[in-house]
Amino acid sequence: FDRSSTVSMVVPSGLQTGYLRSLMESLQTFPQANLTEIVVVIAPDQLSEVEYALSDVTLSVPLQIVPLQQDSYGHGRALNAGIAKASGEFIVVCDDDTEILHADWLVPLLGIASQVDVGCVAPRLMTNRGSEARVVGGPIVLGINGTAAPYNGEEGRLEENGVFSRLKVTQDVSAVAGHFFLLRRTNWEALGGFSEVEFGLWFTVLDYCLRQSKAGKRHV
Repeated sequence: FDRSSTVSMVVPSGLQTGYLRSLMESLQTFPQANLTEIVVVIAPDQLSEVEYALSDVTLSVPLQIVPLQQDSYGHGRALNAGIAKASGEFIVVCDDDTEILHADWLVPLLGIASQVDVGCVAPRLMTNRGSEARVVGGPIVLGINGTAAPYNGEEGRLEENGVFSRLKVTQDVSAVAGHFFLLRRTNWEALGGFSEVEFGLWFTVLDYCLRQSKAGKRHV
C-alpha cells in the first residue's frame, strides 16, 4: 500500500475525560507516521471541560475539538461531523474509552483498508477489567438475537481460539464492531455518510457496514 497515505482519527466523546486522556496519552506513547490529526467530537456544553482535561496533554499531531451543533447527541451525526472536519484519506473511528497497546497498530489495518474492495477493517479489542483480560470486540455475526452481535469466543478469554480459530486469524466478516475501525473516506462519501435518522443512535456502524456490503465492499 501507499505508505504516504494519511489517516485522521475521529473520536466521538461521551464526556469520559479520564478515558479520553488515557487514549490521547497512548497515542503519544505509540505515534504513527500515517496518523496526521485527531478530531474529538463533543456536545456543545462539554467544550470547556474537554479543553481543560486535555490542556496538558502533548500530542505529536494536531488536535481538533468539534462541538456538535445540535443539543442532543446522535452517534451518526457525531461520526459524520468528525469525518467532515477530518482531512485524511482514511479515517480511524475510535471510542473515547479505547487505549492503544501496540507500537505498530496502524500499519496492518491500513494495509488491509487500502485494498480497493475493503469497506471497513477492525482489530480485536480486549479489556483488562476484572481478574483477567477479556475479548470485547470480535467479528460481528448477523442473526444473533434476531439482529447481530460480536463473537467474542465461548468464554471471552484472551487466549481462546474461538470456533474455526475466528479469534486468531484475519478474516472477512459481516460487519465490524463500532468501537474502533478504519474506513476509506471516499467510501464514506459515496454512501452519504452514516445514518443520522433511522440508525442515528443504535446500529449506526452495522447499518453502514451492510450498506457498504451492498455496494460491493467486504469487511475484515
